[in-house]
Parts: sequence; structure tokens; C-alpha cells
Amino acid sequence: MALNLSKNEKAARDEHNTKLKETHEAVVAAVKEYNEKREELWASVQEAADAFDEAREAAEEWAHDVASRIEEECADKSEKWQESDRGMNAQSFQGDYENFSIDALALEDPGDVTEPDAPASDDWFEGLPEEVEG
Repeated sequence: MALNLSKNEKAARDEHNTKLKETHEAVVAAVKEYNEKREELWASVQEAADAFDEAREAAEEWAHDVASRIEEECADKSEKWQESDRGMNAQSFQGDYENFSIDALALEDPGDVTEPDAPASDDWFEGLPEEVEG
């Protein structure tokens, strides 16, 4: 019995090699396409995040303006009123608006997907012997 690859095994190996080459090329092409589209899509994500940040900052500024108005109104009240339950509640109300904040979005560009390395040659089975030596 010969310890070599049979004709059918060589043919199957060649078919596998062809399929590996084709599918590897498809992966590389898909990665390239993904990376191209990712840049465009990330720009859309960043634009939306920037718009959210503007809205967040405007909302915080509005809340702080309300807090300032309440603080001014409370300052115009008598010391007795300020120390009353109503005055203390007003200070708490003012503090809620003064301390209002919304966390900024913490988004990071995921970056490109790295293309898989190509084989050293077109033969994915390079280095595998076809027969036993000796």
C-alpha cells in the first residue's frame, strides 16, 4: 500500500484550495466594503451624537437658567420665609434644577476591520507532503 495522496485526494485537495482562495478573496472584499461603508456610517453617528450634545447642553443651560430665576426670587423673600417649609422646599426645588445634568454620550469610532492575511502562496496546502519520503 502506497503512503501517498491518491488521485482522488489530490483532486479534493485542489478543490479545497480553490474554495479557500475564493472565499478568502470574498472575505477581503467584504472587509474592504465594510470599511468603506463604516466610514460613511460613522460620520452619520458622529453627526447625530453632535446634535444630541447640542440639545443636551441647551437643556442643561435651560435648567440652570430656571435655577437662577428661582434663586433670585427666593433671595427677594424675607429671611423668615426662606427658613419656612415653603422656603426650604423652594431651595430644594432650585437645587434640583441647578444640579440637573445629562451625561454626554461616550461613543468611540470602532475603526476599520483588519483584512485577514493572505497566504504566502496560492496554495493553502503548501508544505503538506503528497507522499511519505523514504
